[in-house]
Amino acid sequence: MTRESVAEPLAGVPDELLERLGVGADLLAPTRHLLDAVAADPAAGARTAELAAGFRSRIGHFFGQETLLSETDLAGFGGVEGAVPLAALIVAGPAVEAFWGGLGYPDDIIADTLSDLGRQVRKTVAVTGRFGLGQASWLEMIWRGGFAQLGRLQFEITCSDLGRGGEGAGSLVLSTHIAPIGSLSPDAVAASLGRAHGFFVEHFAELAAEPGAFEVAVCSSWLLDTELMGRMPGSNVDSFARLWTVWDRKISDGSGVFFGFDRPYSDGERVAEIIDELPYDTRLHRTMIDLWRAGGHVHNCWGWLPLVG
Repeated sequence: MTRESVAEPLAGVPDELLERLGVGADLLAPTRHLLDAVAADPAAGARTAELAAGFRSRIGHFFGQETLLSETDLAGFGGVEGAVPLAALIVAGPAVEAFWGGLGYPDDIIADTLSDLGRQVRKTVAVTGRFGLGQASWLEMIWRGGFAQLGRLQFEITCSDLGRGGEGAGSLVLSTHIAPIGSLSPDAVAASLGRAHGFFVEHFAELAAEPGAFEVAVCSSWLLDTELMGRMPGSNVDSFARLWTVWDRKISDGSGVFFGFDRPYSDGERVAEIIDELPYDTRLHRTMIDLWRAGGHVHNCWGWLPLVG
């Protein structure tokens, strides 16, 4: 592949595509600068083309896929974390957009789902103070196509045995993810959960023919930690946590500092050192800090709930 053929799709990315990917005015200039820098470097451009082709080839293949991303890819290029994967995800964006369109996804759901790219870039900026993409593997999963944002919550096609430890991968379930897009009000959560089963049955009919497919939602999150959320009785996060039957629970202070305070995940290993730097402003922040000061921990929990019946 020539340098010119690599550079062309990067230089030709339209603003309209970037907007659909959640790259708003706040991110447009650094994103354009990144695409130009990658296109101008033969090795980075070639790797971008290789990754973009790989992402396209895996659309519609939801299971048993190992990441295409190397440590070098994730580390970055030109001082930008995840630069080449970000460029490749942008180039491959229209292919996954077309896949969802072919499945009959409504335009608003395609737009909401694609826009997670911009959201993840903003998260990296919030955590590191620098433009980049620290969650490239997460977007690689979304770009396989078995994913949808349905209002407040996001859902991913996966398999789970619900912690029972039986043979095989378990049945088809919908792994539930909580995007940082506002309140977890009970009404908004109920609306998303209420849409999930019917949506995936309609748009993934072949998979839905399997017994029990999409009848259960699972979730792995620190927001299922009822010990923490129970310190805020009556709150939206407490209500959300109590929806789930938890089967596994592990200490994960890193989840708390990363998702709760926009700090590097590794800061969870030194909470005592940074605790006085954390903002004691919102109810959730105060509750987490008080828990840590009392010698407690944030836990990541695995839970499930029924979507039908």
